[in-house]
Amino acid sequence: MVIESTLSRQEVVRLGLWRYFQRPIFYALAGVAATLNAYAILAEEGTNTGIIMLAAWLPFLVFVISGLIIIRRRSQDKSLPQYQKTRFDFNSRGIEIGTREAKSLLDWSDFRGWKKIAGCYVLELANGQIVALSGSAISPHQAKTLESTLQEQLKGGPAKGVFDQ
Repeated sequence: MVIESTLSRQEVVRLGLWRYFQRPIFYALAGVAATLNAYAILAEEGTNTGIIMLAAWLPFLVFVISGLIIIRRRSQDKSLPQYQKTRFDFNSRGIEIGTREAKSLLDWSDFRGWKKIAGCYVLELANGQIVALSGSAISPHQAKTLESTLQEQLKGGPAKGVFDQ
């Protein structure tokens, strides 16, 4: 099966947000902020809760806001590979991925799973990188074939993403 796909800016932003907020540092900062926030609320009178709250939330907010800025700026760069028309050829050995500049073959063993996120099919490589196909580039018939192929080859089902209903 051959699919030609180009991600839209909205899909790039959504996938960028998904990847950014999957980082362990996000959860660590959120946990520290919540813990210090609870301590400040339960602290005895006379405790300088303002400084505790600032220490709790400032790093977390810096992380979140800087991430949003970085994702927005990167999504405006039309030279990124995800904005190029990409041809995906699914076969028994793996997936041949080709653009005007390059062509490569990824064996099925190179992948660890797949998900349907933000209207895209996201294939996760064993090294942590992803390959994304726009859901709008896939017809309903192709979607069924693609999902059964991925289910068979990668032994995993689609997990609902943050932005999926």
